[in-house]
Amino acid sequence: MEPVTANYQKAQKRVRQIRGFYTHIVVFLVVTLIMYLTKASTMSLIIEKSDIHEIGFENYLHWQYWTITISWVAVLLIQGIKLYGRPLISKWEQRKIQEFMDQDNTQGQNNNPQSLKK
Repeated sequence: MEPVTANYQKAQKRVRQIRGFYTHIVVFLVVTLIMYLTKASTMSLIIEKSDIHEIGFENYLHWQYWTITISWVAVLLIQGIKLYGRPLISKWEQRKIQEFMDQDNTQGQNNNPQSLKK
């Protein structure tokens, strides 16, 4: 059996991170689906048990669902950017560097007196 290389360990860690991210997305979707399917009955139960029948309290409960959802989406976005964002940004940077180098080369040829003689 050959020793585990550093590259193998790095790849294995990356695969675990990606699997964890996909698991996180599935858990988010399942919990959010259950949360919103049971929202009406849960809110009715809370209002009934608390004996607070003001519209402001109902609105408060409604926004608690949105706060949870938006916060969780923000966490997923941060996790996704942390996992996949670096390669995307790196590729974008390389394309921009190449674009500016091409522009400089084109401008340099246009300003070159020898290119005007042709």
